[in-house]
Amino acid sequence: MSDRGCTSHMTLIPPPPSSSSSSSTCLLANLSTRHLQFRFPAHHHCCPHHNAPASKMDEQTKQSLLANGFVALLVTGGFLSSQLLLPKRASAKTRFIFTWLAFDALCHSIIEGSFLYYSTFGRSINTSQGFLAYLWKDYARADKRWGWSDPTVVSLEILTVLGAGPLAAYCCYLLLTDVAAYHYWAVVLSTAELYGGFMTFCPEWLTQNKNLDASDWMLFYVYLCFMNLAWVFIPFYLLLDSYGSITAGLRTVAGATAAATKTQKSK
Repeated sequence: MSDRGCTSHMTLIPPPPSSSSSSSTCLLANLSTRHLQFRFPAHHHCCPHHNAPASKMDEQTKQSLLANGFVALLVTGGFLSSQLLLPKRASAKTRFIFTWLAFDALCHSIIEGSFLYYSTFGRSINTSQGFLAYLWKDYARADKRWGWSDPTVVSLEILTVLGAGPLAAYCCYLLLTDVAAYHYWAVVLSTAELYGGFMTFCPEWLTQNKNLDASDWMLFYVYLCFMNLAWVFIPFYLLLDSYGSITAGLRTVAGATAAATKTQKSK
């Protein structure tokens, strides 16, 4: 049968010729009981391609829900840590920054740390098994480089996991203890993350995005846009915040120095 569609086929088998001119009642009875047959092929034999995409879509949906749910769990962990560790008098801005830095440390250490493990010494996400490898395979649908261990991506992740992750945790500690040096290290961390994001995607922009897949709204808006732009806008905000604090401190010191110099001259 043709594979162009899922058309039901009806087969009409006529009765055998009769030598006698029996009544039409017998003929109709034969047609209705034995010789008029309708054959309807089973649906899965007729259209085998209908069930496969549905099954594949269910698996991809499950994979995406688990991946985004795990990220949301880490965000929740960062938020709860800000509520439990910061003093009650802490401002909303401080809580937001602490939540981001705690999430940043968890993300670099757990999620990207697992990628680094699965992508070194001959391993790759595409050939690895395990829960976190399963989640990374979903992101690799949006950016294929993460599936086959692109050397540039792995090199950047070595710096991210071993440098940015611990530094984000250290910034949390400095913010918690209200140490002014936080602003310096926040600038270092934010600059590194902005540079890392640029070096991750600039090679793709220069090669017509050959490894990026924006055919699905989840892949484009959630993975490629939202999850990457978060590491652009928030580090840039932290740079501006620390710039304001550092320059304000310098102006205060300069003002105090000028006042002291003027006092000494007046004597």
